[in-house]
Amino acid sequence: MRITITGTPGTGKTTVGKLLARKLGLPFYELSKVVKEEGLYSGYDGERKAYEVDYEKLRAFFEDKKEFVAEGLVSHKVPSDLLVILRARPETVVERLKPRGYPEKKLKENAEAERLAVVATEAVEEPLAPKMVHLD
Repeated sequence: MRITITGTPGTGKTTVGKLLARKLGLPFYELSKVVKEEGLYSGYDGERKAYEVDYEKLRAFFEDKKEFVAEGLVSHKVPSDLLVILRARPETVVERLKPRGYPEKKLKENAEAERLAVVATEAVEEPLAPKMVHLD
């Protein structure tokens, strides 16, 4: 099974991904590390201090992998059998990101993105996303 986990930074993607991979005995991929280590980017945004992901390279990296758990802000761009979208209260996102040294501007940006469900909306609209199931 190919499982991807997406969400705004600070929603718990890495924590949940590692637990799920361990529980299912599947390889775990932290996309921010994979993108950097495998050169799956087209550039670097110095202001945001983030790599600009090359989605074709990212999909190609996972093309031959049949079982995995992958987490990351852009994991909904990776074809999978199950896409998990994590959400958190905007205040919780800020609380979790502050200890990571995020600048105030980025804290506000991520809180607002979570408030407006930016990542969740993008993931739902992604053509490669698997059929959606909503769990309450």
